[in-house]
Amino acid sequence: MWYRLFRLLVILALLVVAVFYAPRWWQEHAREQAVAELSRQLAEQGPQGVEASLDGERVRLSGKVAVSAQRERAEHLASRHFDPEAIDNRIVVAPPVSPYRFLAQLDGGKLRLQGHAPSVAAHESLLAWIRAQGLALGQDRLKLAEGAPADWLQSARMALAALQATGEGDVELAWRRAQLRGKGTPPRARVLARKRLERLQRLGYETSFRLVPVLSCIDRIQALAKSSPLHFEAGQAVISADSEGFLDDLAEVARSCPQTRFTVHGHTDNRGNPRVNLALSQQRAEAVVRALVERGVAAGQFNAIGHGSASPIADNGTERGRARNRRIEFTVNASTSSDEGA
Repeated sequence: MWYRLFRLLVILALLVVAVFYAPRWWQEHAREQAVAELSRQLAEQGPQGVEASLDGERVRLSGKVAVSAQRERAEHLASRHFDPEAIDNRIVVAPPVSPYRFLAQLDGGKLRLQGHAPSVAAHESLLAWIRAQGLALGQDRLKLAEGAPADWLQSARMALAALQATGEGDVELAWRRAQLRGKGTPPRARVLARKRLERLQRLGYETSFRLVPVLSCIDRIQALAKSSPLHFEAGQAVISADSEGFLDDLAEVARSCPQTRFTVHGHTDNRGNPRVNLALSQQRAEAVVRALVERGVAAGQFNAIGHGSASPIADNGTERGRARNRRIEFTVNASTSSDEGA
């Protein structure tokens, strides 16, 4: 009798606990699931660097973003899972950039972008406009940042239209200033470029346009060699994989200067047998020529000469000096009939 009564009381107590605490447990579990799903969406859809966590019955958003639109985007995603009153948005927006810059370079038919854009939508709209103009985008390094003028997209399009008229050059917008430079721009193209630049003046920009000399073929190749030196596997005439991009750029310049003949000079440091070094430097120079021919450069446009360790440019007594002496150099052959850039 007493045992049955005890069992009944235990069951009643468990029912009371279930009635009062089960809904709370279920709500807590649902909030945890919602935060997990929100975290997944933030990781997949952005913005990057934003985290979601539970703070009692509220969801806390934290992190740092480049523009306020990203902060709003994160809050919009959170509102799909939580009531607006339950969202604690503590995302910090980076301070505005000043001066706000947009830079574009047109070289060899390829467009390169740098600087800042005010939003993902404005960035994508600009890229769509670039494609519609038939421009080939070679590099896009625009970063999101606050501080853009309200007419950023319109200004960027106008600046690119003026740059396109030059055929080759660069343009920079720095707040209300526009600087356009043309390389080897013919007279008629200059007139068109200035006319298009006047559109920016009507938006309140202070504009300037000047011509800069076109680099010769050898200048362009030597500039490439200085910025991205060739690397080889240690003690071998095998070009390292990290030099593939340099070879692609070098071949592009060489193809644009078909009348120019070049010599590839191979050099080593003074360690080891001089005869072995001489042979290695010749093999490395020949490897460069083969790589260029594989990329469509005419076989007779380059020849190779190895110098071994006979022409150092730095002290072979230090590792840094030896590294500088292990190099590839380029010169224009004296018999070249023309050395004009494309």
